[in-house]
Amino acid sequence: MRGVPLRIEIGARDLEAGVATLVRRDRAFKEEGQKRTVALAAIVAEIPGALEEIQASLFAQAKAFLESHTISTSDRVEFFRLLEERAGMIDIAWCERTECEAAVKEASSATSRNLRRPARSATCVACGEPATAQAYFAQSY
Repeated sequence: MRGVPLRIEIGARDLEAGVATLVRRDRAFKEEGQKRTVALAAIVAEIPGALEEIQASLFAQAKAFLESHTISTSDRVEFFRLLEERAGMIDIAWCERTECEAAVKEASSATSRNLRRPARSATCVACGEPATAQAYFAQSY
């Protein structure tokens, strides 16, 4: 979703009826809960709650996407296979050596994305040297 998360629709008939329509931009067209009618006097009170709901919804969507596009492996062959076959991030124990990253990049065009300490394994999945951190590897698109 880009731009404004909540749209307020007010037409001539709405003004006569004393209502407005709140439209959530994080929901698909005609999806349940996408639109709701609110009394004009209640709009200001409704907006904070609606924005909190939208934030929670967007966070849940982002978290589900991240989880479905991240996989951990401790097997070297599987690591390189996943880099070639799967879109997303591959989580491995890594040595942080420049030479190791260069070898991974040459073999798959993937590079490290971020590091977390400590490593969950003693050896680097990519090269077998001692691991110092967990790293996500992914390809740029």
